[in-house]
Amino acid sequence: MLGIHNDLVHHDHIDLYTGVIDLPEGATAGYSVRRISSTYFGPGVRVINSSNVEKDIKFLPNGNLDTVTMEAHCGSGDGHVTQWYDQTGLQNHLIQSTAGLRPKIVSSGTTITNPDNGKVAIEFAGDTMKKESISLYPTSVSGLAQCVVVAKADSGISSVNNLFTIGDINGNELLSSRIVPTGVEAAWKIRSVQNRDYISSDFFDSYVHIVELFVAILRAGSNGDTNNLSSTVGSTSTADDIYMGGDESGSNLFNGFIQEFIMYNVGDTLSESVIEDISDTMNSYYGVY
Repeated sequence: MLGIHNDLVHHDHIDLYTGVIDLPEGATAGYSVRRISSTYFGPGVRVINSSNVEKDIKFLPNGNLDTVTMEAHCGSGDGHVTQWYDQTGLQNHLIQSTAGLRPKIVSSGTTITNPDNGKVAIEFAGDTMKKESISLYPTSVSGLAQCVVVAKADSGISSVNNLFTIGDINGNELLSSRIVPTGVEAAWKIRSVQNRDYISSDFFDSYVHIVELFVAILRAGSNGDTNNLSSTVGSTSTADDIYMGGDESGSNLFNGFIQEFIMYNVGDTLSESVIEDISDTMNSYYGVY
């Protein structure tokens, strides 16, 4: 299992903190409600309060989000996220400039948490955030996207909800994870431009979702297991956009809680064991499984 220290330890001004995206290196995007990188020292989220004042919320020495400062900023009102900062250093920050589409992180003066694990969470209630024209690591790698996400869907979902969507350079859906709550195909689904398949999981529990797209394969799983399903058709497109909580058209908006998202598109795809270790390391903090 990958190691992670949940405390920032300073000795002679050397930061010994190890985050989940440090092992392995090569993430294209990394968003979280905690610090997940030893080389990132910026804020976690930018929050706007009911007086329309925005403030960057940083991390505490233990790596957790500074919820005391965030709640003081919001007072007795709500706080919504205008920017979710990318911790990879590639500046792939998720933004939402439309007030009615911003997810919430403080409700009536209290930090929102995932009811399954009690950890800070961003609540999407028909909201979405996006980053267009992402910077890839490495650049111009085609047909590769490996995503690991900690999320929980609301139990009241009655229509298709996209947890996330990766768009390609041609404006198409390269890869997505979505919940289809009703009908003969009711399931968590993953889709690429050429194929679709299903994740074997309960709809509304918290899960660490593992969604992977390669040139020759589309694969998904959850909770430390990449082998729940696979398909033999992937994609040769190049990732260009990230949509969190929706699709490229701004439809199928997500209702639920998102706590962490990491995307890789390294030239040499990460092995199943490495991806499973990333899932296990996330779980050591969030206690999902």
